[in-house]
Amino acid sequence: MFVKFQIEAKTISLVFEDIKSTNVESLMAELSVFMIHPQFKESQIERFEFDFLKTKMIDSSGLNFVLNMIKELKNKYTLSAKIGSPLVMKLFHQVKLDQLMECSFEEAKR
Repeated sequence: MFVKFQIEAKTISLVFEDIKSTNVESLMAELSVFMIHPQFKESQIERFEFDFLKTKMIDSSGLNFVLNMIKELKNKYTLSAKIGSPLVMKLFHQVKLDQLMECSFEEAKR
C-alpha cells in the first residue's frame, strides 16, 4: 500500500514500500480510488513524484504494476522517482524506466 500521498504545488508524491505479488492488488485498488478522489480531480497536477526510498524489493508482479502505472501516466504528467536501494535503481536501469522518467538515487539514511 502507499505509505502516503501528498498534493503540493501541482505535484503528487506517492510513497511506496516493497511492491510484490502479495500487495499489488491492494496497490492497484488504492491507486484507482486515489485517481477518482475529488482532491485529485480538482487539482491541476503537472507532476507525479514516486518515492521509492523505502522500497527494497520489487518482484515481477510489482514491476508489471510499476510499468503499467508509468505507461498510464507518462503522456499526461512529468514523472520522477527517488530511489533508495541500489538493487531497485539497477532494476529501473535494466528495464529502461530511467529513460521514461527522471530517476535519482538517494542513499537510504540509517
